[in-house]
Amino acid sequence: MPKKTKTLSRSLLNYRLQAHHYVDIKKLMVIVDEAHLDMLDEFMHKDKWGVQVLYVITDCPIVKSMFQSNSRIYPLKANIRRLLRIDTIDEIVCCISSLSDEFLFELTEISHQYGVSLLFQPDLRNAKAIVSGFTYIADYFLFVMETNPKRCAGFAIKSLVEKLFAYIALLLLSPFLLMIAALIKLDSPGPVLFKQQRVGLRGRIFFIYKFR
Repeated sequence: MPKKTKTLSRSLLNYRLQAHHYVDIKKLMVIVDEAHLDMLDEFMHKDKWGVQVLYVITDCPIVKSMFQSNSRIYPLKANIRRLLRIDTIDEIVCCISSLSDEFLFELTEISHQYGVSLLFQPDLRNAKAIVSGFTYIADYFLFVMETNPKRCAGFAIKSLVEKLFAYIALLLLSPFLLMIAALIKLDSPGPVLFKQQRVGLRGRIFFIYKFR
């Protein structure tokens, strides 16, 4: 990816995070080795980057001694599925130099099963890692791994159809929605819409907008 494109994307992402004041903090599980302590250390600044490291998966004794008061630390052989059943995790981040094919396959299966994004830093050495996109966390460039490549095309078509249907429905309903908004405004002072907090899949918090 061109350097200018990466810089622009990172700037836009940072601006979006600052604008939202981290209302929706992403919860991370970080798999890390000694070579990537700087990444983990930066991820720990929740107020700065809008992420929270709930779990650290490592066999590195230095990591255990440095971050034992910040997050819950487990060895690489830990039962990750059990941990995901306990807490809501949004992203598994691989800050590690290499992964075995078996461990990578297990992470892919877990991510697909629990609806968790699987990210990894660019110098990860594994030829079977299939990239579907990229993102930034704490100013670090990370690849997003495709966790279900066989159904990638199907998901893309499904997403396109759903978006098209939503746009058409919004267009057809817009006159009625505008009429409802006008009637609410004439009936009483105040905003037409109000926001409510809801609990979604696996405890994730999101907001919905409704007519008052």
